[in-house]
Amino acid sequence: MINLTIVKEWNIGNPGYNSNVTATLYSDGELDIASAAGGSKMVDFGDPAEGEAPWKLEGYHTSIKNVYIVNVGNIGNRAFKDCSNLVSVTFYNNYLKIIGRRAFDKCTSLQEIKIPNKCYGNRKRSVSGVQQIDNNHKSKPDTANSRRELF
Repeated sequence: MINLTIVKEWNIGNPGYNSNVTATLYSDGELDIASAAGGSKMVDFGDPAEGEAPWKLEGYHTSIKNVYIVNVGNIGNRAFKDCSNLVSVTFYNNYLKIIGRRAFDKCTSLQEIKIPNKCYGNRKRSVSGVQQIDNNHKSKPDTANSRRELF
């Protein structure tokens, strides 16, 4: 059994929407983004006013390999920009409606992303450079509030 430890946790909920979204980075390179309340919104990142994603600011962005998103309504602008070792993104029990601009920009290892069919917006601009985009994917219908609760 692999002993995983939490490397870092961040609150990335949008305060304008009273959102409670947390991001937890584990020692195996997994980043769980979860909200206990369905449809909560992430903040946007990348502009001088917004700042960079905390995992990028603190130098963790290149250690992220897999992202699991649970109960989140939107992914913020430039959320995973420059996560060059990110290979997979999985949506669980998701309320995802919006993927922000350039959310997966320069994720050079990300080959495929399965976007839930309820998601709208400029998907191609959000996931530029990804080889295969499945726009009609049904997210996994689990009832957990985080991916770690699923196993």
